[in-house]
Order: sequence, then C-alpha cells, then structure tokens
Amino acid sequence: NKGSGKSVYAHAIHKGRENKDIPFFEVHIHRGTGNACAGMKDLLSRAGASLYIAGFEHFPMPEQQELAPYLESYGSMLIFGFDDSLKALFDQGRLDAKLYHWLRKKSVISVPPLKEMEDFDAIIRSFIVKYNEKYGKQVVAVRPEVLETLRKHHWQRDMIELKSVIGEMVRVSEGEYLEEGELTALYENAAVRNEKSAGAKTINLNQPLKHIVNDILRIVLEEENMNQSRAAERLGINRTTLWSKLKEKS
Repeated sequence: NKGSGKSVYAHAIHKGRENKDIPFFEVHIHRGTGNACAGMKDLLSRAGASLYIAGFEHFPMPEQQELAPYLESYGSMLIFGFDDSLKALFDQGRLDAKLYHWLRKKSVISVPPLKEMEDFDAIIRSFIVKYNEKYGKQVVAVRPEVLETLRKHHWQRDMIELKSVIGEMVRVSEGEYLEEGELTALYENAAVRNEKSAGAKTINLNQPLKHIVNDILRIVLEEENMNQSRAAERLGINRTTLWSKLKEKS
C-alpha cells in the first residue's frame, strides 16, 4: 500500500543481513519504457547489491517476460514493493503469470498504510529517541492532539517523510513535549518533506544506459570514500576497467 514505508522496511531487511558491506540501491519505476528495461537488465547483470524495486508492474508484459530470467538468476537480495497485492495485480493483467507464480513462492509481507499501523505511536517514539540524541534534546512524548494530526496527515513520502518531520520537530522543540507550534515542520518545511532517504541510493532508469552505469560508479565510489581499489572490488571489475570508465565520464 502507498504510504506504508515499504522502502524503509526494505532498507531494514538489508541492514539485517550478515554482509552489511553490500550496497543497497532503490529502483523506482514510474514508466516501463524500453530504456528503463535495458537499464534494469544491466543492473541485474551486475549483482553484488541488494535491490529494492518499486513499481515493477509498470513494465508492459513483454518487458516483464524479458526481465524474468534476470530476476530469477540474480545473485543478491531482491525486494519488491507493490502498491497492491500480487493477486490483484495478476487479476488486473498487470503482472506476468510466470512472475506472479515465482513471486508467490517468496516471502510476502503485507504492509498497511502508515496511518493504519497499530505501532504508529511506537514508530514516532523511536524517531524521537533518535533525534534527541542527534540534537541533544530531551523530548519525552508528543501531545495527544499533535499525535492525532500526524496520524491523519496524508504522507506523500510515507515513513521517510514522517521521520524527517519528527526530526525537524525535535530540532526546534524547546520543551519535553512536541507541541502544536512544532507542526510548522509538517506544513511549511518543503525541504524536510523532500529530504532523501538516508542510506538509500536511487537510480533513475529512464535515462541513457551510460548514465545509469555512471550513477552506479558514483554511488559505490562515494560509499568507498573515492577509493578506486575498493570500489572496483565491490563492482566485480578490475581497477583498470574502473579507471577507464571514469575517464569516459570526464
């Protein structure tokens, strides 16, 4: 479901794996174009990273069938995010039959919308603890009326946006409770609402293949503090090949 924080759950699953050095990429498919399909195939051919794929159902059937072997043979963790159940997508003709049956054999987690989560209060408390430590504050709770406002809000960027808003509210707070005055962060701070997910790197597949490869190189290099030897090792290529690709970029 939309607004349920699926990407946050996906990142948590990745963080819980034994080898935490494996990179984590988010891939959001808004239009299943031929170029996006080519980029997806290139990404799946490389392996070595946990992939969170959202919006796979936007690919037309021929592209889904073309990508199926790449998905099935991928050597690292794959996590899919759908805005509807697998059965509903299949019944609507938006998911290939072979992929539908393949996905049904995997672990499927149904995540309710953020506002319907029973542990909504606990999620907010966990964010308060995080940002108390970051900003040196001693916020203990949220006023009931403020909590109700947060619960009823339409979260366009689900849990990522909620986390950002709570962080801003804690940062500007002056007492032990988050008051109505701090809700400015919810309505006026667009920069906070558009903050990128910490720890997740998004790759735009609707661009030329060369640019997709460049994005992957940039992300891995940044994570390795621009150390080309370590980046090449993670990408499964030698340092000379990496240097050649970097030279092509410049």
